[in-house]
Amino acid sequence: MKVFIGLVLACIGIAMIVSCFFQFPALDDLVPAYLKKEFGQFGSIHWYLTQSNGRYTTIPIFLLITPGPESIVWYPWLLLLFIVFAIVCTYWFLKVASRNLLTDQPGTSTLMLLSGMLNFTFLAIIPEVATYFYWLATSITYLFPFSLFLLYLTAWINYFSNNSNKWKQAIIISLLTLLLGGCNEVMMYFAFAIPFLIAAMLVASKHRIPQQFILIFAVTFLMAAIVLSMPGNLERTNHYGATQSLIISLTGSVFRTFKLILVLLTNPLFYISCAGVIIACTQLNPRIVEFFKTKRTNWIVELLTLVALLLCFDLLIRQLANNVIPPRAINILICITLIGCWWIIIMNSFRFAGLLNYIRTNYHKANTVYCSLFLIALLGSSFFKDVISNLMLLPVHATVLNQRVEAMETAKHNGLKTAVILPYSEAVNEQLQLRYKGKSRFVQEEFKLPPSFAYFKDEPFSEEHAFAYAEYYGIDTLVAGNARYLRRGLDESKRVHR
Repeated sequence: MKVFIGLVLACIGIAMIVSCFFQFPALDDLVPAYLKKEFGQFGSIHWYLTQSNGRYTTIPIFLLITPGPESIVWYPWLLLLFIVFAIVCTYWFLKVASRNLLTDQPGTSTLMLLSGMLNFTFLAIIPEVATYFYWLATSITYLFPFSLFLLYLTAWINYFSNNSNKWKQAIIISLLTLLLGGCNEVMMYFAFAIPFLIAAMLVASKHRIPQQFILIFAVTFLMAAIVLSMPGNLERTNHYGATQSLIISLTGSVFRTFKLILVLLTNPLFYISCAGVIIACTQLNPRIVEFFKTKRTNWIVELLTLVALLLCFDLLIRQLANNVIPPRAINILICITLIGCWWIIIMNSFRFAGLLNYIRTNYHKANTVYCSLFLIALLGSSFFKDVISNLMLLPVHATVLNQRVEAMETAKHNGLKTAVILPYSEAVNEQLQLRYKGKSRFVQEEFKLPPSFAYFKDEPFSEEHAFAYAEYYGIDTLVAGNARYLRRGLDESKRVHR
């Protein structure tokens, strides 16, 4: 069964990797080339951090490595780099967790399989795969930070292990806290909250708070102070001035939190993954079980705390940042919530000792049932359907976008300063007719373009983004539909000219 699941996951993984090579820069990816030309490499970083965004960890990386049009060939490889980093971090997280929590540590092949199952569970539950894997701007500002967050959790697990150097792990936690604070708002929030949640649990269980927490608390407050005082964050949030009443924000936060929880509760893989954690609890280290028996909270309080964390985060974003949580942030919020649910199961495993004894007696049967259910749920999910459809649609999508680039390159080669861009639907129809001839209508009815794995906003036909698109590809004027757009720098107003 494990070999079969491994082969299935490998096939899906290859399809996901292949999808990287049909992606194109979008929206924020277009900005670095202009900023570096206008302000220089380090001047662009200074401008971004003071005028647009205060993410002091990810913005420098974004501006340093995002390719311009002359090096666009590296775009898919950069996407693949962050995907591989996420997989490696997942593997390391599971390796350290199993080493410290379980009596019988899985082998390398089993850990690799579990890492794949964990990542595909995330992918099958999150609402927007395109911004999780296939948009470089969010690979740097969301996927990479989430990978660091897994290393952060790994450091906490190491900290509480018997044989660890407490001060060494505290320093690692502190450094990761500073890095996470400068990644995005989700990471800043949870990197701030987790130390205090752990301390609260220790106090409630009448355990002494270790002296290393003084360093961790100090660095956590320092991180929050740095983030909140970054000029880019002040500009982005209008100096944290609320634009609506607290009641309106709270109502919206309750509704959004409810929707986020429904994403989990309506997906079979959520329940199957929880069942997998319960099976893993049969091998929990007795020392860990005894430690959790001393805690004074129950699973209801812990689940409510997790929900409260989500609610408070949404409320803070609405009140301080004057925004709502975008799907790219919801992606990692769901992943963190999943991990939180699994941790609550581990902490309360002693409460269902009878069930664990039954599973131990029938371990191989339970493991087979779990693996079978996981495979059925994954292959029956909308995510797997999207994998198949994207393999068909991404080549068509990429051809259309390549034609746009070729139209601009041809115009420049012929000494023209204006390029005509066909509407996306018209160009897609042409490609489908060429590829499928009489079957093109069937393909259009069965599959929706643009593909769900491509982050596509049709910049040439957007009044807000066409000028940046023209600048990125080095054309003076774009003719898109009935509008003409000048490149950034030729028109100070950056508005459409009809």
